[in-house]
Parts: sequence; C-alpha cells; structure tokens
Amino acid sequence: MLVLSSGCCGQDALPQLVGDNDFTWLQTQTISLLKKCQLTSHTGIQIFTPDASSSYGAQWTRDFAYMLEYAGDLMNQSQINAAIRYQFNGQRADGAMPDRVQANGLAVFGPGGVNNQFADHAIDNMPFAAKLVAAYMDAWPTDSALFCNLEPNIRRAFEFLTLGPNGLVYNDPKSPNCSYGFTDTIGKAGNLLFCSLLTYDAAVRVAWLANRTGCGDPTFYARYAAGIAGGIDTLRDNRTGLYFAADAQCVNHDIWGSMYLVSLGLSSDANRQQVVDWIVANEFLVFKRGQVRHLPYPEAWQASMPGIGLPAFGTYQNGAYWGTPLGWVLPVLNSYGASMLAMQVSSDAMGDYRGLGINECINDDSYTGVPLYVDSGTNFYGAVKSATVSKQPLHERLAFKLHQA
Repeated sequence: MLVLSSGCCGQDALPQLVGDNDFTWLQTQTISLLKKCQLTSHTGIQIFTPDASSSYGAQWTRDFAYMLEYAGDLMNQSQINAAIRYQFNGQRADGAMPDRVQANGLAVFGPGGVNNQFADHAIDNMPFAAKLVAAYMDAWPTDSALFCNLEPNIRRAFEFLTLGPNGLVYNDPKSPNCSYGFTDTIGKAGNLLFCSLLTYDAAVRVAWLANRTGCGDPTFYARYAAGIAGGIDTLRDNRTGLYFAADAQCVNHDIWGSMYLVSLGLSSDANRQQVVDWIVANEFLVFKRGQVRHLPYPEAWQASMPGIGLPAFGTYQNGAYWGTPLGWVLPVLNSYGASMLAMQVSSDAMGDYRGLGINECINDDSYTGVPLYVDSGTNFYGAVKSATVSKQPLHERLAFKLHQA
C-alpha cells in the first residue's frame, strides 16, 4: 500500500491519489523514461534530455531540474552529480546559465535553434540551476561537496537576475528575454509571476543549504526571497483571486503560476484558498484528460516573443494541456479541501497516460506534443508519491528566517 502522510500541518490523513497498481505502472514508466532519455556526451557523461523519443538532443536546465526534484529517488547519484557539473560548466562569464547544453558540450542560452535563438537567454534558468543543486541535496543530503563547489556559481546566477522596485523578477518590455521555458514562445514582460516564484523557491532552499553547510552567505539569498514574498501580491487579480503572469505584457491569468504560489505558501491563507476555490469552481476551464492549461479556457496569451508569432490557438504553449504542472497542482488540490477533484484529475491523467502515452501536451482532435515526455511522467509520479503540501510558507517549513535588505 502506498502510504501518504499529511506532514507537518496537522491535517487529517488525506486520500491517496491513485491505486497501487496504477502507482506501480507509473513508477515503472518513469524509470523507463529516465533511462531512455539519456545521451552520452562528448566527455562520456550521461546527460538527461527532455524526452525519450530523441526530439530534444541536449540537456535542458529546467527539464533536468524537474526530473530530479520529483523523481530523484529513481536516479543514480554519481550520474546526477556528473550531469549537474556538466550543466554548470556551460555557465557564461556574466553569470547566465544555459538554456541547454548539447551533447558536444556547446552551451545554448536562448530558446530556438542553435543558430537562430530568439532571445539572449531564458530568465528561469538562473533559479532552475539553483533548484537543480538543491534537489540533489534533497536526494542525497549527506553529500554537501557539490553544493559547496557550485555555490559561487549559484550566487553569480542570482546576481545576473534583474529585479524590479517591488522585489520581483523583471523582464524589460523594450528588450524582453524569455521568461519561463514552458512558455518560452510567450512575450511576458514587466514584473514576472513564475520566474519570481522560482527565484523565491530557489533562494529559500539555497539560503537554508548555505546556513547548514557554511558554504555561501545565507542572507544574500534570503533577501531575494524576502523581496518576492513581500511583493508577489502586486500581481494578484482581486476579482478572481488568480495571479497575473506579468504586469506589462501578457497580463493573463496564470493557472500554473497561481497554483505554484499556493504550493509555496506565499500570500495569505485566504488568498491561497481563493485560488484553489476558483480552480474547483471552474475546473472545466482548466483541465482536460487530467492535464492542465496554462490559462483558463478560452483565454489566449496576449503576445509572443518578438518575431516568432504565437502558436496556433489550442496548441503547444497557447492552449494545450500539460502534465508538467501536476507536480504541484495535485498536492495543492489535495491539501486545500479539493481531494475529490485531485483524485478525479489523477484518474483522468492515468487513463490518458495508459491509453495514449505520456506526452508533452495534449488537446482535442488527437493533438499531442512530443511523445515520451519525461517531465510529464516524473512530475505526475512525484505528485502521487507525496500527494500533499504544507500550508506554511516555504521559508517557515525550512525554519529559516527571512532577512529584509
């Protein structure tokens, strides 16, 4: 029997999201994806690509970070240690982390083709690189050497970020870079929701690790987290309770970001509950076959990155439904009074994965993204394995005091 715990929050025991047979199937499929997605680099190191169908021939920082965060218990420590160092070897002199590193060692910083990137960099790779190292420490907590070796690199990655006056991660509308890679075609600009949340998440985890290991200055990272925690409600839509993806361009209701905020315990108890209550009341605008839309249907993104155009409505990052956010959406639903919906979404996703495969994204009319997509498997696996999330802010869960600058 898969045993679930309500953790630190004093909640009653919550139901498991899938049955034992389904969990065993999902675990087996996730192990297979993690094995088949590997490529041998020019140095002989195994790198982890986003899919097991040979569509993406490089190791993406964010995809690798999600794999390790949600399925680190299924991965090999020495392989992961080497693959993380391989990724950090691609860091630029100015602190920028690569979007991906090719099997030949070439670091590519902007989304798009190797020779036709449509931005200088993707902002999320800075916090994702930090989260990658933090996830390693979660999986193998007695091995602090990797963190201590790479903490100076992590600090340079944080210093590369641009912050607005309210403490949030900022993307200049006059010269935007890509923000969150799962929306890298979308022209979000101004103060950014998802990248700010990633940076808060990463900053708290790295501050805690610096405090624990003595490597790095915890207060440096805590200041980032404090600023974001204090400024995040400036992106809140008071009418719906959802949060906007950005405040200058693409002022859209961000489902993934709103639920990620709840999972981190930011804002107030009432505001977090309002997000979940809106999702429950409008589930038909959010979920399809157990996967999650970026925006409530029929909302479409307001703008693409310059020069590339939006994906067709209902496809890819402009209206398809994804398995990746199940990693945080399902535990939030299960922990905020919506266990029945969490179980229904889990059942629907399991049926789709078993029947049609584990795809990058889906929609009607047999539309699918890349098949055998690893994060769709790992993140769903991690969600049903843990199934709950604390209602405390992340910095309180880790018992680390935030320091205002």
